Amino acid sequence: MKRRLTRFALLAFSSVMILVAVVVVRAVWTPSRQLVATVTPAPAIRAGAAQRLAAAVQLRTISNVDESAMDLAPFAAFQEQMVANYPAAHKAMRLETVAPCTRIYHWGPEQGAPVVFMGHTDVVPVEEDKLGSWTHGPFSGAIADGFIWGRGTLDDKINVMGLLEAADFLASQGFVPARRMMFVFGCDEEVGGTLGASRVAKLLKERNIRPQWVVDEGHIIGKGFFPGVAKPIAFVGLAEKGFVTLDLSVEAEGGHSSIATAHRCGRVGPRCHSDRGQPAARTDQPSDRGDVRLPCA
Repeated sequence: MKRRLTRFALLAFSSVMILVAVVVVRAVWTPSRQLVATVTPAPAIRAGAAQRLAAAVQLRTISNVDESAMDLAPFAAFQEQMVANYPAAHKAMRLETVAPCTRIYHWGPEQGAPVVFMGHTDVVPVEEDKLGSWTHGPFSGAIADGFIWGRGTLDDKINVMGLLEAADFLASQGFVPARRMMFVFGCDEEVGGTLGASRVAKLLKERNIRPQWVVDEGHIIGKGFFPGVAKPIAFVGLAEKGFVTLDLSVEAEGGHSSIATAHRCGRVGPRCHSDRGQPAARTDQPSDRGDVRLPCA
């Protein structure tokens, strides 16, 4: 029995060593398959690009959860600016209005799976009591100190304008994409996308159009985000945090809130997590409403 165990151990050891040897040899002799990236010089920024973005920032395209409360005039003015500023793009592309302020630009062939570039023209409102904390007004579109200042300069008029700047330049050079392309510009991304992304997605589904891939606004290129990394970092966004609203109900013994038991309603949400994923402290003392308070940090 002991001999058999010894033989089995030697066999197992030999097998492992052979496997390690094979892995090492293959690692040493297998050539690298890492792609060699070709660095393409950044194109020159077209004359007037900064001024065009600054003018767009001055438009108060503020979205609202209540669609009936949205002022659509600034969105219409924004579109008028786009038509005037990018004539070659608008001549080469087919413009489709999906909602009062959501638009799709179609470019290239009308068949095949398209590639979709997305952006949004709406911005969030500004608290009046915080205006004094702005170096330049939120809708000033000021060009100062090497920056363009105001709502939408990062989120997300710069993306919309950048796409149209590129398309206008290429179209003026006679470029026609070989693949079907779409630019989708919504107007209520900041409040859920009911007028924008939701309607466009429904429309594409009705037309049986499934994009090859979609590029949305993404992140920024910034410095100083990670310790020890001095160079600028381009963030690649692969997911987005969402939210959920829950309606919870329980069954329990009857009683009056003035003599509530400690755990009568405490079974609703027995654990509460903060936005950092850490369980919050639980307070099993009934409040004046007879429930159990479960605070989140």
